[in-house]
Amino acid sequence: MGPKEVVGIAAFAVALAITVSLTLNLDGLADGTTSRPLSQGLQPPYITPVPSTFDQPPPLGWRVAFMVGGVEQDMARLDDLDLEFDAAPFRDYEDNNWNVSVEGYFELLAGHHSFNLTYDSRIRVFVGGELRAEANDIGWPQQRTVFFEHDGGEVIVHIEAFDDRGPFLLRFE
Repeated sequence: MGPKEVVGIAAFAVALAITVSLTLNLDGLADGTTSRPLSQGLQPPYITPVPSTFDQPPPLGWRVAFMVGGVEQDMARLDDLDLEFDAAPFRDYEDNNWNVSVEGYFELLAGHHSFNLTYDSRIRVFVGGELRAEANDIGWPQQRTVFFEHDGGEVIVHIEAFDDRGPFLLRFE
């Protein structure tokens, strides 16, 4: 069994353990029950809203597809997009001959928006299906700010990044 299979089995076991513990609530309360109505003195938590300093809210999630020869080989879901590899990410990938296809899902208000990318790869960036940026790998990390307008609601940011030479870096800020 290879490292990818071991990681997959471990992730499944952790998810199963979390599901079982949340479903069964094994701890319970002192009186033998597992829940108590709010009318018995418990208050719901109150969270004070804090204004965001970012141009956009965080993504609802990133889907990352690792590809070789245009064919998806592996997939991951991430909260933050911060990929950095000195060589190929998996042993069965050929270094400098693979790519990622990344989709981030955002819920935005209508208006002007922007985000920053740091990358050391060849990239193509689409926002709402429209090509917004394209750059070749020049051999060292670069930064680019992508500007766009949006009518409000969900928008998909799609990034294609190709490892053509040297280290690979792709970071959404």
